[in-house]
Amino acid sequence: TSHLVMTLSLALPLWMTSMIFGWLNHTKHMFAHLVPAGTPGPLTPLMVLIETVSNIIRPGTLAVRLAANMIAGHLLLTLLGNTGPSFSNALLP
Repeated sequence: TSHLVMTLSLALPLWMTSMIFGWLNHTKHMFAHLVPAGTPGPLTPLMVLIETVSNIIRPGTLAVRLAANMIAGHLLLTLLGNTGPSFSNALLP
């Protein structure tokens, strides 16, 4: 479960569902999120481009974060499991 393909297959449908629901039911709000408040007029097209790219790469970054967290958890369990027998009984309580 800590492979990137597995986490991407979890992240992509979740992101896609959220985006489709948002664009179908709250179109005006979705457009408003593409331009942060207080953005000067000449920068608006650039900000729309940056926010669009940010939204498109979001499932990939989520998948990488999920995979990294699961690998870290597995590594921690392995390290604790390997050092458990070497603990003395005095340290366990």
